[in-house]
Amino acid sequence: MIDAASQSKRTLMVGLLMRSISHYEHAYGAARSGAHGKLLSVTAYRLGSYLHPGAPDHKSHYSDPSTELMTFDFDFIQWLMGRPAYISASAVATHRGTPGEISAVLGYDDGRSATVLASGLMPNSFPFSAGYRAVFEKGALDLQNVFEAGPPKTSFTFYPAEGSVQQLELKGNNPYGKELQLFADAIRGEVSGDLLAPEHAMNALTLSIATQRSLREHRAIEL
Repeated sequence: MIDAASQSKRTLMVGLLMRSISHYEHAYGAARSGAHGKLLSVTAYRLGSYLHPGAPDHKSHYSDPSTELMTFDFDFIQWLMGRPAYISASAVATHRGTPGEISAVLGYDDGRSATVLASGLMPNSFPFSAGYRAVFEKGALDLQNVFEAGPPKTSFTFYPAEGSVQQLELKGNNPYGKELQLFADAIRGEVSGDLLAPEHAMNALTLSIATQRSLREHRAIEL
C-alpha cells in the first residue's frame, strides 16, 4: 500500500489514533522535553471481552489481540522510545487454542523496557479498559480509561519523586476529529503528514507479527 501510494503520488495514512489523544501526547511531550528526567519504561494495556462469543463487543471478524489491540500501543511506545532491540511474548489461549491474552516485553539496548498487555478474555461484565504507566527518573504518569456508555471515564495522575500527587486535567479534544482534520490538511498540503505517516503503522504491525512469531517459537525475537 505504501509503495502504491508513492508510485501514484497519493497520500496514505493509517488511523492508529493514539498520537491524536491528548493524554498520550502529554507523555510524548514529557519524554521529549525531559521535564521529569529520562523515560525509563512504559507499560500499556487494552483489556476487553471481545473474544467471548456472547460479549457485547464481539465481532466474528476480529483477530487475536496481537493485531486487534496491541498494534495501537506498539505505535505509541515506538513514538516515545524508538524501535526496540527485541520482543518476547507469552499468551493465554482461548478455548480454540488461539491467543486470547498476550503479554509482550520490548527490550532496548540501553536497558530501557516496555510492556504491552492485551486481552480479549475479560469477563463480559468487564468494561473495555485501556491506559498506560510511564516511569521517568523523577516521577510517573498513570492513565486509566474505562469505556462504558458515552465518553470514557478517565483518571490521569502524575506521581512526582517528591511532593504531592497531581491529578492532571487536560483540555479535551475529539481524537477522531483531530485525526480526520490532520488527514484533510495533509491532503490539501497544509501540514506535513509525518505524524500519521503509514511507515509508523507498518513498524507497529511489524511488532505485532514479531509477537506472533515469539509465541510460535517460544523465544525472544530480535528486531
